[in-house]
Amino acid sequence: MLSARKTAAKRKTAKKTAYKKQARKRGAPSAPSPEAGLDSAADAVSDATPARAKPGHISVRMYNNILGDCFLIRVPVGPERDVKILIDCGALQGMPSAADIMNEIAADLARTTGSHLDVLVVTHEHWDHLSGFCQAETIFRKFEIDELWLAWTENDKDADAARIRARRQKALQLLLTLDKHFGPAAAAPDEDDEEAATAQRRAGQRDEVRELLAFTGQSPGAAASRMDTGAILTMLKGLAKKVRYFTPGADPIPLRAGIPVEAYILGPPKDTKFLLRSNPRKGEVYLTDESAGLGVYLAAAVQLEKEAIALDADEARAIELSMPFDNQHFRRLSEVEREQNQPYFSEREEWRRIDRDWLGAAEQLALKLDSDTNNTSLVLAFAFGSKTDPRVLLFPGDAQVGNWESWQQYVWPSGAKREDPAAIDIQKLLAATVLYKVGHHASHNATLRANGLELMTHPDLVAMIPVREEFARKTKHWNMPFPSLLARLLERTKGRVLRADKSLDDLHADRDHRQDKPGELSRDDWESFFARVSAGPKSAHSDAAPLYVEYSIPLA
Repeated sequence: MLSARKTAAKRKTAKKTAYKKQARKRGAPSAPSPEAGLDSAADAVSDATPARAKPGHISVRMYNNILGDCFLIRVPVGPERDVKILIDCGALQGMPSAADIMNEIAADLARTTGSHLDVLVVTHEHWDHLSGFCQAETIFRKFEIDELWLAWTENDKDADAARIRARRQKALQLLLTLDKHFGPAAAAPDEDDEEAATAQRRAGQRDEVRELLAFTGQSPGAAASRMDTGAILTMLKGLAKKVRYFTPGADPIPLRAGIPVEAYILGPPKDTKFLLRSNPRKGEVYLTDESAGLGVYLAAAVQLEKEAIALDADEARAIELSMPFDNQHFRRLSEVEREQNQPYFSEREEWRRIDRDWLGAAEQLALKLDSDTNNTSLVLAFAFGSKTDPRVLLFPGDAQVGNWESWQQYVWPSGAKREDPAAIDIQKLLAATVLYKVGHHASHNATLRANGLELMTHPDLVAMIPVREEFARKTKHWNMPFPSLLARLLERTKGRVLRADKSLDDLHADRDHRQDKPGELSRDDWESFFARVSAGPKSAHSDAAPLYVEYSIPLA
């Protein structure tokens, strides 16, 4: 396997926490009826005998039918139990039947794990990665969680992290305040075609902002939740026996004594040059996307019509310097309307007015808030296998360009030289990747091209995409999965792409179309692949995709 740990100076291991074994009944319980309620559902799975991973294999289960992430990794640790790692568990706010689906998933997780997790990984603070812990709280509160893994950006004691969280909260407050101004502007009576078009444009801008706010779980257009993402994280910290915060580039983390798997921490970066960079340059991803810079945060503060938003001295000074006129000349539109200032509203002066046109900046602010949070994703590469056949599972969360770029600077073990044949760098990790969890539901800007997917050259590469295309396209109007990225994933994997919105029948049909053609997998290769793939039971919320799909990879 890939190994970068120093043998001469091993770190002291933490005292082992005794794992309290629970008496469990034999056999899996029958699924609770919908009328039984959440408490009954939790009770029904509490006594389940944990399911086992395939012997000698590391198993990765992707839960389906959600626009969100929920992945369970299991590694055998002997004849009696597995090491169980859950990476995120959530669905986008506003998704139909989201709470019911997340309870169905949580119940299966409880049955599979015996309500015990060795590690819970929360990659970043977005609703589509966290909502399940709120929606299925009754079930998850009965879990034993040995360790909670978080990025350094979630550490209350880290000064840089505190600044990032404060800015994130300020941006969110700005957006929620802006939404109040969108409402009356978008609903204003139409007097002519131009005003009708303006109102329609503002309504579209408001909807775009609300859809992006759905990632925070605080979209004004969606049903309110009992907890926001911050409250969910606080709850999980209380449930876990131990909370660990990780900084990239440190020596790899062994999962457990006797388990031939270790985790490399790739992100999020500490350097703000990378952390705040979310927009790709031409050719970096599978689309060129240009948008506004960080100045939009301060610009939005100016545009709040004197709402009560706390600004520090540096922000206030930056706003003052960026304004085209002195503060004494600034007036809220409502003030002008109350004064019935006829010259201002005259047709002759119409060309000079901006009214609420500044609301369009909210879209850029919402995009920046979304991207910057994605860039704080905890990125993990699980390495195993032999020195001659190393293998890696890559879980990048929703990392965007800056996070991906930062991986180039690390060499393992810490202090090693890149030219050392035994040293490990990102090129070696990507070349050994046999499973890639595609970032951000296969959006256009969360998979790097030259320094990402094109370096994943292992012949057994498989991709998992947590996407629900129909909901993403028809309801949210998002291009997920992004066509050119999906096409390249299919090329790199030779068709071995597992999607959360497709059945194995769909994959078999694709196999029949591809196999034995020049450059494609042979029939034997496909049979070998399908021997490692299994599907869960039928979901109560989908006629196509099963509850989950699971892929198993030999450990040696």
